[in-house]
Amino acid sequence: MSDMLRDSTRPQEVVSPDAVLARVTGPGSPFEIGERDGLRQFVAAPPDLNLLIESARRYGDRTCVIDFDSAGVERRMSYDQVFAWRDELVPILHITRGDRVAIAMRNRAEWLVAFLAVMKAGGVAVLVNSRGSGPELLAMLEDVDPAVVLADSERAAAIRESGFKGRVLDLTRPFDAEELARRIAEPMPDPGVAKPTDPCAILFTSGTTGRVKGAVLSHRNVITGLMTTQMSGMVVLGNMAAQMGTTTEALIAQMPQQASLLVYPLFHISGLGSGFLSPFLGGGKVVIMRRWDAEEAARLIAAEQISMFSAVPTMLWDILHRARIEGTSLASLRNIGCGGQALPVNLVEEVHALCPHAQIGTGYGMTECSGAIAQAVGPEFMARPAAAGRRLSMVDVRIEGPDGEILPPARPARSSCAGRRSCPATGTAPRTPPPFSPPMAGCAPAMSGSSTTTTTSSSSTARRTWSFRAARTSTAPRSSACSARSPASPNAPPSACPTNALASASSRSSSLPTSTRPA
Repeated sequence: MSDMLRDSTRPQEVVSPDAVLARVTGPGSPFEIGERDGLRQFVAAPPDLNLLIESARRYGDRTCVIDFDSAGVERRMSYDQVFAWRDELVPILHITRGDRVAIAMRNRAEWLVAFLAVMKAGGVAVLVNSRGSGPELLAMLEDVDPAVVLADSERAAAIRESGFKGRVLDLTRPFDAEELARRIAEPMPDPGVAKPTDPCAILFTSGTTGRVKGAVLSHRNVITGLMTTQMSGMVVLGNMAAQMGTTTEALIAQMPQQASLLVYPLFHISGLGSGFLSPFLGGGKVVIMRRWDAEEAARLIAAEQISMFSAVPTMLWDILHRARIEGTSLASLRNIGCGGQALPVNLVEEVHALCPHAQIGTGYGMTECSGAIAQAVGPEFMARPAAAGRRLSMVDVRIEGPDGEILPPARPARSSCAGRRSCPATGTAPRTPPPFSPPMAGCAPAMSGSSTTTTTSSSSTARRTWSFRAARTSTAPRSSACSARSPASPNAPPSACPTNALASASSRSSSLPTSTRPA
């Protein structure tokens, strides 16, 4: 194993991902790719994220979410219960198409229901960093001017104490019965179906180089990011099926309901997409940890038969160490993703030794691109564990010099990406977004030396690039892997955006018990 990882020139027995991708994205498939206005897109993609969400109703009494309330009591909810809760919340929002609704909560079931309700009502979900202080929360809210804030008790109190004068709903407390009845009785305007370019969500950047900025993602951005994640999962399944001498359909038919352990914050693009929406749309079970604890994570993996787990390297080290000490089984894990920083080769070896049947992967992405733009999973990742992965088929990437000229490999540069997943611009998220045009979103795949960045933007071309000191060893064509590390700084982190390496596009039902929705 060690020799294989350290000798990237050794041939690997990998079924061609290009051949599998061609089948998955071929004519008539759910992931068929066509071109419009000079950019590739999914032909079958719906215009409105809520249409995708509604398709998950078919999972009925399957277990949808497991979490812990404010008192630490475990809650289990089926898809039917989550949708009933969502439908009850919609009239309480009292919003119309395009209104902004801020969500300020720690990871919990109420967060998921709040997001689903905002999509149903035609609103724009503003995902506030719930770990911020009261003044920091207030600054983000003032930037976006929400019609209403959906919060838990802790954040609701902090927001009010900081001087926010707008409407705040604490979803962790029961609604007034009379108000609930009155709101339900009131006629609700039909939000209709969103246009693909309508704003869908606003996510805030990390603010490592200054004040945080809001990235406005359209419905097309978010849907394309989700379908790209699911498509990547189908490619991996196709590769696995080919190696096993069976079909993808036969392999899926034998799989139990997929279960994912959510440890990334939901206000992050990875938490929202790979952690929540992708498994939700695939009929999976989402298990939410209230806070990171390696012992509790190992217990949940064994008890809930978690099959998908994505985390930063420090969390992986933590849980591997705990599992060895306690003797806890991690055998249910089938997909292990890692991001947020460079993945040490010895950590890959440890993960493979403890979970030999798991597909291990990594990726690079960013908020402005609705998630990952490069991924490597399974044998392809094991052959190049120091790489950030292949460029995904729905984005284009180029390596530029200061004047925009395309540079050869291993030169300090800036990188830009374009596609249906990239938001037009970032900033204070004005209420009227700029007109849509093919966007170029800047990427910082490897920071080397100074972390100072300079930003330029043009609303007329919807172009935004980040200038920085960085290097890649490849221009990342689809047929090759792109390195996430600079030759001058081999330990530099590949990304500030952790991504889930694999999300199954399909899962089967489960007979796990459910409970009624909490008050």
